[in-house]
Amino acid sequence: MATSPVDPARPKMKGFYDKASLRPPGSFEVAFPDAAEKMRKVIMQLKEVQACIPPCGLQEVSRRFRCRGCYSTVCDLPLDCPVQDVTVTRGDQAMFSCTVNFQLPKEEITYSWRFAGGGLRTQDLTYFREMPRAQGYLARIRPVQPTHRGTFSCVITHDQRALARLYFFLNVTGPPPRGETKLQASFREVLRWAPREAEVIESWRPSLGELLARPEALTPSNQCLLAAIAALASAGVTLLAWKQSGETETQSVEGREGAMGASEKTSHLNEEMGYCMDNRLSGAKVGAVIRE
Repeated sequence: MATSPVDPARPKMKGFYDKASLRPPGSFEVAFPDAAEKMRKVIMQLKEVQACIPPCGLQEVSRRFRCRGCYSTVCDLPLDCPVQDVTVTRGDQAMFSCTVNFQLPKEEITYSWRFAGGGLRTQDLTYFREMPRAQGYLARIRPVQPTHRGTFSCVITHDQRALARLYFFLNVTGPPPRGETKLQASFREVLRWAPREAEVIESWRPSLGELLARPEALTPSNQCLLAAIAALASAGVTLLAWKQSGETETQSVEGREGAMGASEKTSHLNEEMGYCMDNRLSGAKVGAVIRE
């Protein structure tokens, strides 16, 4: 019969049992206090949560976890930040920095830019259009023109979740550049009202002069094209010369045939005239004989 080990240092009392020796090694009565102690040590090492930094943004570093209710809370701040005013003289450079004063996650951060033109100062997203060429947290416009007057918006996203939306209202000041006439201003207004077609990127098709002026454009296919053009041109010149020579020969043959026909007609006419003269002479002789 197997017996549980007994601590030799502990005195054995009659009528009492050692409860620790009766607990199995995997019992929850042993594992739960150990896990609670480890959790307490980890919690004691956690840093205190950061305070919310106004005026806007979803600040994950300020999230608070409530152990009693088993839920978490974040700062009660809006996503839309106040509009920042930027004034730039016409022809200069405008730069916008999409940065916030609270800590952002280190990975999977993206920036997207939008623009509401026509001089609008707004935070209504329905007025904005995408700016696909603008990437990163910095956006730059140069040279600034009156058409750039409006509101620029930057959206900071983490893992497809918006963290903050910043707005910049660009105001363009300054007179027009020198040498600009009233006619030029009117012409620009007409172009502005005219419907604009979508930009289409077409492949470069150089002309013959451009191919000859730019040696780097003479690719193998272009060289074959030039050889074919030269062969066609040579064939065309040959056909033209052959046609002209054929026409000349035809004209000479027709001239000779015409001269021969004219000579034959002349000889035939002479024969008829001789015949008529002979007849007349014969008639005169016959008349004289009769009169006699």
